Amino acid sequence: MGGPRGSFAFGQTPPGGANCLAQMSIINSYTPNQAAALLGVSRRRIVAASERSGIGSMTGRRRLVTDADVSLLREQLGTAPIVESLSRNEVVVLAELSRRPFGLISSRAVARACGLSPATAAKAIRGLVSVGLVVERDEVVPLGRARQVRTLHV
Repeated sequence: MGGPRGSFAFGQTPPGGANCLAQMSIINSYTPNQAAALLGVSRRRIVAASERSGIGSMTGRRRLVTDADVSLLREQLGTAPIVESLSRNEVVVLAELSRRPFGLISSRAVARACGLSPATAAKAIRGLVSVGLVVERDEVVPLGRARQVRTLHV
């Protein structure tokens, strides 16, 4: 029983009482804002993903996630590199278009491929087109029959 702090049997109260246990669980915990900064996503995405998956714990009205929870959220949400002059959504759209040598035919198709909302994808595409990283080309594509459409390319 008299072992070092932190070595106690399952079901026993740790040395220092229940307050010590609460402090030990908070040591490696993050708020949604901190987790969002670690993963490069919005706080809203962290909260929605943690509620959907049952990740994290509530302390009163405050949600906290641990290091293990952050790892699970990273697997679910993915990560995007931080590029100084581009938003996260623009980086995600640019990465997806770079994997598609034939491009995509609409902002809605880009949204579906990236897991973004159509409005967010359209905004990101407009920003990338204005910077010159994405181009729109008129091409004839086989969509049931030969059709002229505007495609998006890197």
